[in-house]
Amino acid sequence: MQQAAPGETPAYSSSATGGYDRDRVASRAYELYMARGGSDGNDMEDWLTAEREVSSNGRHSEGADE
Repeated sequence: MQQAAPGETPAYSSSATGGYDRDRVASRAYELYMARGGSDGNDMEDWLTAEREVSSNGRHSEGADE
């Protein structure tokens, strides 16, 4: 697997990372951020929550928690 240059975010493939999908995690983290009214200061918590949800559910179903 090719390494990212310093300062770049590595590109993850599902086969190399056991299904990790950075785009789905980012999308879910943004949903969590917006659900809180867009208030700053919880970015790491949102990201980690999104990672757990995506990895445990395979993917987040839109509207599932609305």
